[in-house]
Amino acid sequence: HRIETVGKNDIPDVYENGRSILDFQLSKKVLRKLGEIKLNIGNILNAKQIFYNNVQGQQTKRAYNASTDRIQWSNVFGTTFGLSFNYNFGR
Repeated sequence: HRIETVGKNDIPDVYENGRSILDFQLSKKVLRKLGEIKLNIGNILNAKQIFYNNVQGQQTKRAYNASTDRIQWSNVFGTTFGLSFNYNFGR
C-alpha cells in the first residue's frame, strides 16, 4: 500500500490499495512467417483501484480494511481486448 497524498494536521493521508493485474497475449506467425496475428487481453481480473483513509486511531496500520477504512474514491477500468495483424514486406 503506497501513500497517494500526504495529509496535514486534521487532513488524513490517502493510501492506494494494491490490486492484482493479469494480462494475456497470444501470437501466431502466418503467411510463411511474414505475417503475425496477435490477441491481447488486458486487466483480466478487473480489480478495483481504491484510494482510502485509515480510520482515526489506526494511522500506523496502512493495510486496507473494507469494514473500517473510508474510501475517498475508486476506479474500475474494465477488461480490454485487442487483435492486431502485422506483415513484414522485406526480409
